[in-house]
Amino acid sequence: MRILLDGRPLPRLRPVGTLDASWRHLVPALLEQKRASDQFTILSASLDPQKAKRMATYAKNGAAIAHQWSSPQFLADLGRFRLSTESLVGPQDLLHLSHPSWLLPTRAKIVVSAQSLLFRHRPQLLHPKQVHRLDKSAVVMASQASYWICPSQFIQKSLCQHFEVPQGRTTVIRPGVTDHFRAQVKSAKNIPPKDSTPYFLFLGSIEPRRNLKCLLQAFFLASQEGLKAKLIVAGVDGWKARSIQELPEIPTKVRDSIQFTGFVPEKDLPTLFAHALAFVHPSRYEAAGSTVIQAMAAGLPILCSNRGALPEVVQEAGLTFHPDDPEALSGYLLRLEADSAYRTQLAKQALDQSKTFTWRDAAKKTLDAYQTTLALPS
Repeated sequence: MRILLDGRPLPRLRPVGTLDASWRHLVPALLEQKRASDQFTILSASLDPQKAKRMATYAKNGAAIAHQWSSPQFLADLGRFRLSTESLVGPQDLLHLSHPSWLLPTRAKIVVSAQSLLFRHRPQLLHPKQVHRLDKSAVVMASQASYWICPSQFIQKSLCQHFEVPQGRTTVIRPGVTDHFRAQVKSAKNIPPKDSTPYFLFLGSIEPRRNLKCLLQAFFLASQEGLKAKLIVAGVDGWKARSIQELPEIPTKVRDSIQFTGFVPEKDLPTLFAHALAFVHPSRYEAAGSTVIQAMAAGLPILCSNRGALPEVVQEAGLTFHPDDPEALSGYLLRLEADSAYRTQLAKQALDQSKTFTWRDAAKKTLDAYQTTLALPS
């Protein structure tokens, strides 16, 4: 089987969001699990030599690299002039896209990883231009793709409902979390933190859909009831981040207990996870909840909203709350700070649940999905 993988996210010097991070883990796992008859090619594009060097890793793992010395956007624009995918990489049986957008015509069957449908569910939580672009691409791809891989049953159901994709042309393959990450977190627990004050942790981009306002309100309410722990908010600034961080209604004393770290490199995440009391994720929408999966693998108690795929991901391994109920979240914060035995119980449940998420399993199921796709009528 000749398989072409979407290389657009791979040369970037650091992942841009969950989509990039997941694809960077899945592609090496696919190359590791590939069968003798599988021939992988990766089509990438970049004008930056430093970024292009990143593709050498995938070549060492057995993929042919078809790197184009152009910007990804220029490459996409060539599709308007009917430049085909095959003119760049030769004949392919199957093209696997990291997200539903591809402007180069192809004769190969297309498999799409459907990462998120936020632009249909809650468009008000995204920039209007982004909503238009994502929706237009998804509508086009719904008529072209042969098969869809969804990270959760929540996304699978939504894809079939909003884009009339037959369920028989979809499958659910959950993302993984690396064993290396688990090992790092375990060793990091022995590294004493610079500041011994206990803290609750949020990790993710700072934007409206993450619903940080609920967490900040809950933290304020819990502080009024005697909460001593700090709150660490780790993640890059997204759309409307400044208005979220201003905290005008929170007194200075409480505000001083909230730390916005900005971007945290992956190598520093184990220590950040290892010393947290619990992981808090009040998001209004998640397609897969990758940071929650990481936190479970780190053995952290989980507090998350009951929206999107989060209940499906966490199941009985965490405490959930309505995203508009800061009082309930405040109660959870107080309880977990005071009850170490309960934290230990939740941590074990989270760790057990995380073992069901592996990139090895995701890769095997993806290879099976390729076989299913090729067997489908055109």
